[in-house]
Amino acid sequence: MDHASNVSPESAVSVSLIAKTLDTTAGSGLHAIAEWLDRRGLGAFTPVALYAGAVTFTFLPLLIAACFGVPMAARSATLNLPFFYDVSTIFMYLVSFPCLLILTTTDHALLCRSLNRVKWTAF
Repeated sequence: MDHASNVSPESAVSVSLIAKTLDTTAGSGLHAIAEWLDRRGLGAFTPVALYAGAVTFTFLPLLIAACFGVPMAARSATLNLPFFYDVSTIFMYLVSFPCLLILTTTDHALLCRSLNRVKWTAF
């Protein structure tokens, strides 16, 4: 079902104005990092760099601590679930958190593309 015939030209103009003036990245440190990576020439590899940074700053210190004797890697009387057996924590640091960062940095571009698509299908 096509709803394009029910949209007035005035509402299409307002969607166009919103798509041009909307900035969801103002003041965001995460978006500033992504823009800096993009200016450095990473372009399409910016999400990969964000993933690598997220894993490096969150999971890697825990992994190093678990490997070098901090009592996180072996079962003991006080530790029932060691670090290497806790799949939910590993999934959180290797999948959930990096994906959240990547989706947060790409939200503005996707929103603008969606608004432009709405603008063009309104006519």
